[in-house]
Amino acid sequence: MRNLLHGLLGATAALVLVLSCSDDSPGDVDASTNCEPPLAGRITTMEDVQSSAMTAIVAGAICPAGALRLGGGCEIQTQGALSLHLNEAGRRDDLPGNYACVWANPNMVQVTVKAWVTCLTPAS
Repeated sequence: MRNLLHGLLGATAALVLVLSCSDDSPGDVDASTNCEPPLAGRITTMEDVQSSAMTAIVAGAICPAGALRLGGGCEIQTQGALSLHLNEAGRRDDLPGNYACVWANPNMVQVTVKAWVTCLTPAS
């Protein structure tokens, strides 16, 4: 009995949602007044390229002020840099909105690395 009641409540909620959001619903609201502007021009990618022969190499890309971080990544730009080890990749609490990559370079060879972050600027 309880499962039947839950099923009926779920079906009723789904019906109400479909009717209230469909094109034929009574009292349509103009969607253009309630929507965010298009994403074109609001998504940006920031990068930080570092070259070093140190035992630890850090590259960190930072989103513009107020922008939301969507994701990021790390790249090795030097061909044949097999001795590098990626020790850390991701968000850093000490720099809000950034993406940092930390490599270990045990052979201390000259390498170039890159960190990048994709950001969404909120609608104004």
